[in-house]
Amino acid sequence: MPIRPAVLHLLLAAVVLGGVVLAAADFLTRPAAIAEAKKSRPIEVAGDGFTTSKQCRSCHPTEYASWHRSYHRTMTTEASSETVKGDFRDTQLMRQGKRIHLFEDEGQYFIDMEAPAGAEGVRDDGRMTMPIALVTGSHHMQIYWYETGYSRMLGQVPFVYDLLESRWIPRGAAFLRPHDKPRTGEMGRWNSGCINCHTTQGRPRMGANGEEPDTHVAEFGIACEACHGPGEQHIRDHQFPLSRYDRHFTEGAAAVPNIVQPGKLDAERASQICSQCHAMLQLVDGAAAKRWREDGHRYRPGKELIDRWLFQPSKREDDPNVERIIQDMPEYFVGMFWPDGEARVSSREYHGVVDSPCYDGGDFSCMSCHTLHKRADDPRSLDEWAKDMLGAQMDTNHACLQCHEDYADELEAHTKHTPGSSGSLCYNCHMPHTAYGLLKGIRSHKVTSPNVAANAEAGRPNACNLCHLDKSLEWTAQRLAADWNVKTPPLDMDQAALPAAAYWALEGDAGERALTAWSMGWEPARAASGDDWMIPLLAVLIDDSYQAVRYVSSRSLRRYPGYEDVHVDLTAGTEARLRDEMMQRWRAREGATMAGPAPLYRPSGELDEALIEQLLSERDETPLHLLE
Repeated sequence: MPIRPAVLHLLLAAVVLGGVVLAAADFLTRPAAIAEAKKSRPIEVAGDGFTTSKQCRSCHPTEYASWHRSYHRTMTTEASSETVKGDFRDTQLMRQGKRIHLFEDEGQYFIDMEAPAGAEGVRDDGRMTMPIALVTGSHHMQIYWYETGYSRMLGQVPFVYDLLESRWIPRGAAFLRPHDKPRTGEMGRWNSGCINCHTTQGRPRMGANGEEPDTHVAEFGIACEACHGPGEQHIRDHQFPLSRYDRHFTEGAAAVPNIVQPGKLDAERASQICSQCHAMLQLVDGAAAKRWREDGHRYRPGKELIDRWLFQPSKREDDPNVERIIQDMPEYFVGMFWPDGEARVSSREYHGVVDSPCYDGGDFSCMSCHTLHKRADDPRSLDEWAKDMLGAQMDTNHACLQCHEDYADELEAHTKHTPGSSGSLCYNCHMPHTAYGLLKGIRSHKVTSPNVAANAEAGRPNACNLCHLDKSLEWTAQRLAADWNVKTPPLDMDQAALPAAAYWALEGDAGERALTAWSMGWEPARAASGDDWMIPLLAVLIDDSYQAVRYVSSRSLRRYPGYEDVHVDLTAGTEARLRDEMMQRWRAREGATMAGPAPLYRPSGELDEALIEQLLSERDETPLHLLE
């Protein structure tokens, strides 16, 4: 039946004056239809005051645009031709001798694989085809989740797509863990784990047995309401332009009822918003765990943390619960923190922030450097801003000079480095790459000063030697003592004599080896240390027992002239053949000898390969699984 003019005029007026209401009403009609079409995957369902970021767009188009470009938005997305970046063009992959087939059909994506025990819908050949439901990630790598047919439970594709190299890699190679101890239990992991930090208001809805989750989220990805709080009441209060103007003039421009502005909170409350995903938070008791399994976390931005508490190993003397966790679940401690309690993996930045001396002043927070939205006066493109969501000039010394302005006029005297050099950048010394994640080095967010004693005791690389890889720890200790009166610690023979890169790469644990391999490809370190002499070390690391270490090493090695074609086969146990090939190529270079750092190189310029083998025999082989 055609729409009458009077009705049309009313509809147009509603669009102009109350478009948000129409959008909200439309959203409320969707869940039933979505649930019917997608019975075997988690779904977006508004509720408990949450709506969706689409409701914010009409009033906040600029903020919406920057959020939409951010990697927060794409933490989880529904699989589609717009979101899937992996190669599903009839791709055949092998895992533990079993074939996995990935393919696309009319805009939908599928995995065909050997059916797990007890599965329904199995073909005569023992295989089954399942649709890809969700995608996690869009910056460094993508993980794909398929429908299992068990309620809304998802399974994980055993391969990850590396976006930087446009190739599939085994899931185990994407995360640092022992090759002979593959992670199990991937079925349902998204419903019970990833949902915490990759969605907005995730509700596992696991039920009593946890086997048939009816998982709901307010929105896939980290959306507006994850940081600003539920928006339903805010939308209702501002649905008409006249009411917005009335509130603006009667309550003042700063008054924004029923919504949270993180930038206007105190440092503690503002940073706690980030801690939802960038910290290790533990459920306080069994009752909280039960509530979470059904309805998700009760924390709301700007409010007190409830149901969870911060596991802060550096405060173990003040909190008996910390010591209990370390004893009951040591893998969490070892996998996330250095022995002194400093975070050693990505997505744990909040721990460093609250442990920093700057935080004690009361004004230092995550938002001292990062911004949820690109400011209007920021000249960078949205793509540039989105890389780290840093404010304008926050990747320069301006970040620290906001508070430490006295150093602006005496920078060289303070840093002992030439202005403009990498050593004169505050964060290279005070926030070094001592955390690991996403197959690379990550900056520590604990603001500290270089100290060989503290770092050596924790088994952690120090800022100075992450640039000066050719120098020993003793060299660094002497420089710190002379320039800043830092106490020189006792060091063993290898620490005192060996170049730091050789010590960490040959004797260190898997985490130290991964960081060292990444640093040997980091341009500032290559410029400060020279680089040709490090190729034999990278050749050793390319045959490491950890797939992730091999992968990081190959990436670094490809930065060296003549090694651009190096790729590791991550389905193989080790890469002894590739190591030998790299060494042969290095020996055959022009000028077989070189002035490399002693004692790795003899006075004649020859590499002491016997010393390398001796140091390898002393390697720390403690099994390590870094829990990103």
